[in-house]
Amino acid sequence: MSSLKELLFKKSGRIIKPVIAVSIACTFSTLSFSQTPAFPVPNWPTDSPEHHGFDSTLLQNTSAYAQSINSDSLLIIRNGHVIWEEYWNGLGQNSPQKNVWSVTKSFTAILVGIAQDQGHLSLNDKASNYISQWQGGSSDSVTVRQLLANTSGRHHSIFWDNWHFRKEGSVGKSDMTGYAIGRSQQNTPGSVWRYNNLAIQTLDRVLSVATGIDTASYATSELINPLGMLNTTAFTDNSGQMIMPSHLRTTARDMARLGYLFLNGGHWNGQQIVPQSYVTAATSPGSSLNAAYGYLWWLNTGPNDTWRHPAINNHAAKTGVIFPDAPADLYAASGNNGQVVIVSPSENLIIVRQGHTKVDGPEIINEVYREVAAAMTN
Repeated sequence: MSSLKELLFKKSGRIIKPVIAVSIACTFSTLSFSQTPAFPVPNWPTDSPEHHGFDSTLLQNTSAYAQSINSDSLLIIRNGHVIWEEYWNGLGQNSPQKNVWSVTKSFTAILVGIAQDQGHLSLNDKASNYISQWQGGSSDSVTVRQLLANTSGRHHSIFWDNWHFRKEGSVGKSDMTGYAIGRSQQNTPGSVWRYNNLAIQTLDRVLSVATGIDTASYATSELINPLGMLNTTAFTDNSGQMIMPSHLRTTARDMARLGYLFLNGGHWNGQQIVPQSYVTAATSPGSSLNAAYGYLWWLNTGPNDTWRHPAINNHAAKTGVIFPDAPADLYAASGNNGQVVIVSPSENLIIVRQGHTKVDGPEIINEVYREVAAAMTN
């Protein structure tokens, strides 16, 4: 039997939101942990919450929380099994959300890892190897790694950076990659951390030149199709260029496939989609400038780590744990209005939430995890 004390602490040793003590009949010996991952081929297997260390009654509280923050979906996957799934506001299991915003960035990071593994490029390459306009100029030394880690030093303006990606008409009708490439170099590469959408957009040119095909087609053939993301579309502008930092159209179940790919070290049902070494690098700090950011993935931090977030005092440095109620190894793909794919490797857990809560800080990741974890019994 689990005690109340055990319910209050997670593997990180941090206190989570107290929950009402209940009698728990499920022990580790009855959980459905498997030595072989259960892959969603073609569909996610489903099982009861109790078979995977959750209490169904407490998950009703989690559901109420999700509804209270205007969620469109809540999907909980443990040990490769869907154990809880709800939709609201007209969204459904097979109906893609129009825009998962910056969750797209993590999708982009995976594409770059695949391209490197296939020998098309190296993260240490100068981006100017693929972006001829930068050759010999102030952006000549910017590396592919720095674009992934948001340390490129490319020109950053909160207004213009957000305006071009939050205005659907502008994104759909423009030469977004050409515009992004044409922006100036603001800082020495590697000297500052900025959440820079336009800098990330230039990865479209890097990938299309390196692979020899347009990035959206590459994404479909090398990631969307292999993972069976049947309800996912990479959005493009009128020039046919993929929008790299946002606008992926996908479902909660397809979003979970991205998290499950990383949870399994880049392996997918007998195929190594992206190397384990790249998964490790992408979910580790991408630079010394921000301990909470890998390669377009958000990371948890330690009590003495320094981190930055675009919603907090315009990238000002903070010290401490960014997701205080979550395990230390948690990482997440995160987008505007609280679109999240949360991955907790130590708990073999994935949480997806879609919705319309106006939140720009890291709180949504911590709060969604906390409310789900409150229903965990083991």
